[in-house]
Amino acid sequence: MKNIVIEANKQLSESILWNLQTKFYDEEGINAWHTKVPSYITSNPFIANNYALLIIRYIQALTRQNKAHPNAPFYIIELGAGHGQFSYYCMKRIFELQKTLGLEQVPICYVMTDFTEKNINYWKNHTAFASFIAEQKLDFAKYNLQESNQIELINQKVVLSQGTLENPAIIIANYIFDTVKQDAFHIEDGNTYEALVNIKTPKNNYKNKQVEKTDKLDINFAYQPIENFYYKHPILDRVLFDYRTLIKKGSFLFPIGAFHSLEVLSGLSKRGLLLISTDKGYSSLPEIEDRCDPSITFHDNCFSTSVNFHAIGCYFEKKKGEFHHQSLRNGIKTSLFSIGTKFRELPDFFQAIDT
Repeated sequence: MKNIVIEANKQLSESILWNLQTKFYDEEGINAWHTKVPSYITSNPFIANNYALLIIRYIQALTRQNKAHPNAPFYIIELGAGHGQFSYYCMKRIFELQKTLGLEQVPICYVMTDFTEKNINYWKNHTAFASFIAEQKLDFAKYNLQESNQIELINQKVVLSQGTLENPAIIIANYIFDTVKQDAFHIEDGNTYEALVNIKTPKNNYKNKQVEKTDKLDINFAYQPIENFYYKHPILDRVLFDYRTLIKKGSFLFPIGAFHSLEVLSGLSKRGLLLISTDKGYSSLPEIEDRCDPSITFHDNCFSTSVNFHAIGCYFEKKKGEFHHQSLRNGIKTSLFSIGTKFRELPDFFQAIDT
């Protein structure tokens, strides 16, 4: 059957792909993770224990050095908590370590977020979370990281917005930046080109202007040169156009959905932010050099891309923060990002990063 064009020369972040993505997760709710969306690699006790240790060492170091407000809570905000398996393992271990290290006087609240009510209702009624909710150690928020400008806690009725937190926000982003809006670009001979997406599909896969199956989409890119000030945002444009001097030739994704969220989250506290993220992606210039067209991997009726952790690191540097990328390896990467406090200023935390 002949393919029909359903999208031509569209900026990737404005593609219908993202609406299809949102529709899938909203309709499927918790069922998305049962058979369709891979998650074990970032939802097992091993990685949860490691995150918990990093987070508690961070809180402990700030408390010891009087860099934290003594009576204000630390909010640990997990983006796109999904089925909640990681959340349970991680918060359980955090509160165990809190007691072991004698930090019971430090108020800590774990916040699970997602954009769909279905997942939040599932968490609210899950017996595994009941004791954490009763002790006010766990709260929930409906939060769309690509659009929302604040986080409203459902149980506490507290709104986390710009400048409201007394202590640094601690953000967890596992397997989430790879599923939200991206743009794509190509560098060659010192010039920057945007990748425009073109989508075709068999006619019987497009009924009433609705895509039936995303894995039947034929996607390719066309390139056109762009000028400076593409985003009209001082930091994002600097990060983007610096690639003209950093690589000779290559294509890369630009995590515009993640950047929107980081703009919001980095402003929650005047004391800064700590972000821990694990995802499939790339974090070094050699991984971008000579890179081909962006790839989109379909999982049933949803999809994922690769996360450009290198660009996120550059973003944090330009906000006077810093980053630490896991040693180079293919596939899954873990990176830490900070604003407000340097890693080496917190020796116990820095040691935990290296172990």
